[in-house]
Amino acid sequence: MTKKKKTLQKRKVHSTHTPTSQVVQWMLNIQRQGAQQNYERVIEDGERLLSYLSAHAPERIRVLLFVGAAYGSSKEYARAYDIYTEAVKLAPNDADVWYNRGLASRFTSRFSQSLHDFERAAELDTGALEKLIQKELQFTQSLVEGEIKLRGPDFTFEQYAEQETLYHQALACMNAGKWTEAEEVFRATIDMGDCLPQPHSNLGNCLIMQERYDEAEDEFKRALAIDPDYQVAKQNLDTLPQTRRTGPPDVINWTEPFAGKVKVAATKVQQ
Repeated sequence: MTKKKKTLQKRKVHSTHTPTSQVVQWMLNIQRQGAQQNYERVIEDGERLLSYLSAHAPERIRVLLFVGAAYGSSKEYARAYDIYTEAVKLAPNDADVWYNRGLASRFTSRFSQSLHDFERAAELDTGALEKLIQKELQFTQSLVEGEIKLRGPDFTFEQYAEQETLYHQALACMNAGKWTEAEEVFRATIDMGDCLPQPHSNLGNCLIMQERYDEAEDEFKRALAIDPDYQVAKQNLDTLPQTRRTGPPDVINWTEPFAGKVKVAATKVQQ
């Protein structure tokens, strides 16, 4: 370990807040890196600065916005959502924060959450983001209405929000390698409204990790019956014979639902 690193560690332990002038300089550098689309550097420097700032430091919100924007632009939408969720807790009356969380929510298929976020942003906005918010609000409303309609005439918004929450709970269980728990929650999701291929394909993956290959095959086929063009299920089905021979893979991966970029509200460093 170098002497420089030891000094930084000592400063982190004994200092509750980095000097304001140093923080501003660091933030300006992060902002410049963002303008140059050097998102990897923004994330690296931003995460480092966050580790030094206290939990309620006034600069923390802006740094979170920079880092969230970099994750979004890098198509790491799940991480962007986590960053903006922290920002929402720290600045519940900041329209910028809610707007950006709304975008991250949508890009992680949290449509009901996204609608709530944009509605909250509209309530708090002083006019600076009005056009952006209204555009995203209308689009997200149409998404939610379409999802509810897909599930049947008697399906309510509350049911849809609950189903959405369950789906992401199941994904969290997959991330943690809790395959039986994920299976249970995916089945609950499907029971609420069986109209999408993703829950079946993910359920199939959970069954593969439990070496229940016949059941997994049924789930992949069910996903393709709902959407014959769903490539993830096709790939899973194509590789299933080999998986039967070699056993479950070490890691199960799935793709982000969207390929576009998260648009980010303008954020300035306060000096």
